[in-house]
Amino acid sequence: MQKPKPENPTSATYLPKGEPGISFPPERTALLVIDPVNDFLSEGGAGWELTKATVEGNAVVGNLKRAIEGYAQMRGTGK
Repeated sequence: MQKPKPENPTSATYLPKGEPGISFPPERTALLVIDPVNDFLSEGGAGWELTKATVEGNAVVGNLKRAIEGYAQMRGTGK
């Protein structure tokens, strides 16, 4: 079952996959990353076997890195 799309996509609080053109005002935007625990995100971690398929299948570590770097660049604090 597909989620219904918002009537006005510019008012969405998330970025729907495959819908270009939605942006957030940089002066009112923050990136919040809450405690990405190595036990779940890295090989050898205590919970790795439970989360491995999800972490790898969704490229979680790479996407976290891209999000953080993109935010830093947007705010003018990036590389």
